[in-house]
This record gives sequence, C-alpha cells and structure tokens, in this order.
Amino acid sequence: MIKAQNLKEFKAVLDQHLMPKWNLLYSDAENIYWVHNGTVARRAEGFNWRKPVPGWTKETEWGAFLPLDVYPQVLNPAAGFLQNCNNPHWVVTRNSGLKPLEPANYYLQSLPNSAAGEEALNTRGERLFQVLGQNRKFTLDEMKDLATDTYLVPAEVIVPLLARAYAAQAKQRTDSRLGRAIELLKAWDRRSRRESVAYTLIHFWGAAYEDQFSARKFGRFISQERKKIDINSPEEQNMAMAALKEALDRVEKLFGKTETPWGEVNVVVRGGQFPMDGNAMYGVLH
Repeated sequence: MIKAQNLKEFKAVLDQHLMPKWNLLYSDAENIYWVHNGTVARRAEGFNWRKPVPGWTKETEWGAFLPLDVYPQVLNPAAGFLQNCNNPHWVVTRNSGLKPLEPANYYLQSLPNSAAGEEALNTRGERLFQVLGQNRKFTLDEMKDLATDTYLVPAEVIVPLLARAYAAQAKQRTDSRLGRAIELLKAWDRRSRRESVAYTLIHFWGAAYEDQFSARKFGRFISQERKKIDINSPEEQNMAMAALKEALDRVEKLFGKTETPWGEVNVVVRGGQFPMDGNAMYGVLH
C-alpha cells in the first residue's frame, strides 16, 4: 500500500485480502477515498450468525472472501470530506449513501438499525461533521488546528444545564463556590486546554455525576441522547448541581483550591512533569 502510485494500485493490494480489518483512508492529488476494509467470508442465508450454528452440515461452511468492491467505501464524496474516528461506516461522511446492513447482515459485530443515520456518530465524529460539514473551504492552518482540537461537544448541553440549574436554585444557595464555578463555565470556550480551570470542573463534574447517578445517566451526555435532555427539568437540574458540588469538593481536596488549571491535573511524568491538554472522558479530537 505504501508503494502504491495511484488509487488503482492501492485497491489492487487490498483486493488480495492480506489485512483482516481496519478502516483505511487514501488521498492523492485528485482523490480522497475510504474503505471499511476486511476479510469477511460469504456465509449462507437462513442461519443466525450471531449464535452458534450447526457444525455438522456443509451449509454452514464459510465461502470465499467477499470481493473488495462490495465492502463499504466512498470515493470523492459530494460533502468534500471523509472522517475516521471509530464511527460506523455509513457516517464516514455526510450523506454517504452507505447502508448500515450492507454488505451482509452478519458483517458487523452488532446488528445496527437499518435506518441508522448521523445519531450513530461518537463525539469526535460529531465534531468533525460540525466543522467539516460547513459549506466552505479550509486553510491549511485551520486543518492543523482541527488536528489538535479539544472542543467538547457535550458542553453544549452541560453548561446551559448547569447555568439554568444555578439560576433556578437562587433561594437555596448556601455554597459561594457555585457562583464562581458558573461564572467560569459561562465564560469558557468549551475546550480542554491545559490552562482551562473550567474544564477541570467539568471533568470532575462528569466523574461525580457518574458516581452519584450511574454510568448510564452520565452516558447520555457523551452520546447524541444529550439532545433529548430537558435542561429545564428540576430533576435534571438537581442532579447537575449535586454533581457540581461534589466536583468542587473533590478538586479542593486534591489540589487545595477549586480553581485548578487542567494542566496541573492532566500531566505526563517522564523525565519531568509536563502539562497536557485534551481529554478522554468526553471524546475530543486531540
């Protein structure tokens, strides 16, 4: 693949089925191309291939590998971009034309909804659709910036929820730290930069929320289910504020102060201590 001089040669290598999986992106001066590569054998219809099948009949023997041309792939999409952030194949670009159940209903590890669309994107994919989906050209510097982007898509719901919750609980305020936290969050650029105090609060907020109310409830914020969260709901607001109070307690206990830059929390220690930006909890590009 590395030695291929053009797309035809690149695809010819893939058609030998020497590599059992992996999404692959290709580009040259004229093309952008993506393929959900694999070595998937033909299997007989009439069996549930997600369960054990009879081993005593020739009908369940695997056939030849599917040819390269039936694997999910896109060449020069109208949207002008391809992205690969561990998302399902049909959301590799906007309006990809790919179908969730093709090339076979046993192709993916778990059976997707036949009508699945952009709601299947993870937060990194969402961010790329958000940026690259704009109908404009991008400069090289903008693309370099995007490669190290730390913008949190979930913050688009979390911050307004906390702001509404704080405003709604005006008569119940007994913790002066909360007002300052909300002030920082409102002014935040929603990026997990090393100098960001607000992101430290959101990071510990997420951990506290998950501990207090379950991984499933927190998981709504890092999936597109977040769009269904009613930020005016007293129940949602109460949970959000409880998690914020716990987050402030944790930050203060660990660092002796509530306003702690993320670079003091997120560090690499190797021959020295180095502050880092980005995060894994919410799924950002960098």
